[in-house]
Amino acid sequence: MKQNIQTSYSEPQCWLICTSQDNFQVDRQNGFSVEGFRTRNRRLVSEVKPGDKFVVYINQLQRFGATLQATGKPYTDEKTRIWIEKDEMWPCRFPTKHIVVLEDDQLLDAKKLVTQLSFMAASHNWWKFDLAISYTLLPSRSILIK
Repeated sequence: MKQNIQTSYSEPQCWLICTSQDNFQVDRQNGFSVEGFRTRNRRLVSEVKPGDKFVVYINQLQRFGATLQATGKPYTDEKTRIWIEKDEMWPCRFPTKHIVVLEDDQLLDAKKLVTQLSFMAASHNWWKFDLAISYTLLPSRSILIK
C-alpha cells in the first residue's frame, strides 16, 4: 500500500544520494525511475518535491554516476522489493527520471573533485563521507548539478 508523505517547501532543492555499486546497477536497469530510503530517513524524504535534483554517489567506487530529478511526491511502499538487500525494503520512495547517467568508464572520481565541492571540502576527513551520509541536501550552486 502506498502512503503519500507530505512535503514542506516550495523552491527546488539539490540533494546527494549515496548508494552501493550493486544498487546503482539495479537503478540503471530500472531506468532510474524510483529512489528509495530507509524508514529512518522518512523526514528527509518528506522534503522531496517534484523538480528537485539529485546527484548519485557510489560509495565503494567513490565516484559520481548520475543526476536525477524527482517527478512526483514521496510515498511509502513496504511491499515492493526493488534493491538487493534482503533485510531492507527502502520503503520511503519517490519517482524520478534520469537527467544524466554515466557509463561505468565515465564515472566521475570524487577524489579529483573534492576541492571543488563545498559540502565535502569543509571536512579534512572527506573520505568518511561515504560511510556516514546516505542522503543530504546540496548547495544549490553545486558544480555537480550544472
